[in-house]
Amino acid sequence: MRIYLGEMEFPAAPEKLEAEREGGWVKTELETLGEVLQYRPSRLKRVRFGGIFPGQRMGFVTAETLLAPSRYAEILEEAMNSREPRRLVVSGGAAPFSMLAAVESFSRREQAGEDGDLYYSLTLREYRPYGLQAAVVKVSSPDGRGSGTVSAGRSGTPAVPEQYTVRAGDTLWAIAKRYFGDGSRYPEIAAANGIANPNLIYPGQVLRIV
Repeated sequence: MRIYLGEMEFPAAPEKLEAEREGGWVKTELETLGEVLQYRPSRLKRVRFGGIFPGQRMGFVTAETLLAPSRYAEILEEAMNSREPRRLVVSGGAAPFSMLAAVESFSRREQAGEDGDLYYSLTLREYRPYGLQAAVVKVSSPDGRGSGTVSAGRSGTPAVPEQYTVRAGDTLWAIAKRYFGDGSRYPEIAAANGIANPNLIYPGQVLRIV
């Protein structure tokens, strides 16, 4: 299992990762019928895991680039205080997935005798983009002779397209695996970027991931 948040790859897989989503069935009390079940859209997924940011490369480290423990902490603090979601990608393992996420909580601690290492706990919440919502309002002319309708819009937060800069050794299959959890979806990235030959990408090329 490999885990990414935005451009940051976690140094190692956690011992345990929990991903939970509550169902859409809710209990409601009606005066005439008593308790009934009603279905509503499912709630946002919550993902929890924790682990270690080691001070030096050890056997369990799977990330190609190992950052200083303090830098991992800085990135997560920045993500928690940011208004922009970041893409969480869990690849490999029994159930890989990808989603836009916001950092709900982040904590870190040091343990005696392990100078340089940081242990962390992290909770992320799924982010659902939402766009323009419009309402139709009935209006009358000042003299009362005519009426009509107008649309009043309320802008929400638009979907945030992700960008990825190609590195040496990358393939569209690997990038799709990272962002979508499914390498076979590489044609979607190719189509979004006007790539006629999926086998021809180059380091430094910026791809839109939508």
